[in-house]
Amino acid sequence: EKYSIEKKRIYVAGLSNGGFMSYRMAQDHADLIAAIVPVAGVGFKNWPSQPKNPVSVLHIHGTKDNVINFNGGRIIVRAYPSVKENFEKWRKFNQCVQKEDTSKIKIDLARSIPGKETTVTRYRNKAGTVTTELWQVTNGGHVTPPTKEARELIVKWMLARTK
Repeated sequence: EKYSIEKKRIYVAGLSNGGFMSYRMAQDHADLIAAIVPVAGVGFKNWPSQPKNPVSVLHIHGTKDNVINFNGGRIIVRAYPSVKENFEKWRKFNQCVQKEDTSKIKIDLARSIPGKETTVTRYRNKAGTVTTELWQVTNGGHVTPPTKEARELIVKWMLARTK
C-alpha cells in the first residue's frame, strides 16, 4: 500500500551464501518470486521442500571457484551439488525442455579475465514463460566482479521475467 511494487516482478539475487538463500527463497516462495539470480551459490542436494510453481533461474558461477566448488562439495557436514547437477534439477523442475542455441553468445563478465570468458546455456519451457540459464565463467573464482556489460545483461534478464 505504501510502495509501488509490481507483484509479477519480484526477484531475488545473492552471492555465495546469498546464492543459496535465493534458491531457498525460490523453493519457499515460488508463488511470489518471478526469478532468481544466484552467483557462486548453489541449491540443495536434497530439496527441503518442493516449490509450488516454476521460478526462472539465472545461475552464474566460476569454474575455478575454490569456496563453492563448481563440481560440488561440502560445507562442514552438509553436501551441496555440482553446478551442473543443480542446474539440471531446476531445469527439469521448471519443465524447461527447449534448449536454445547459445553457441555464439559469449559474455565478458569477469573484469579480471581478458576476453569473453563466459558461456551461456539456456533452456525455456514450452510456453516460453520460464527460463533456466547458466552463465559459466571459465577460470572465474568465487567473487568475480562483473563488468558493466554483464551487470546490464543481468538486470535486463531479470526484467524480462514475470510471474
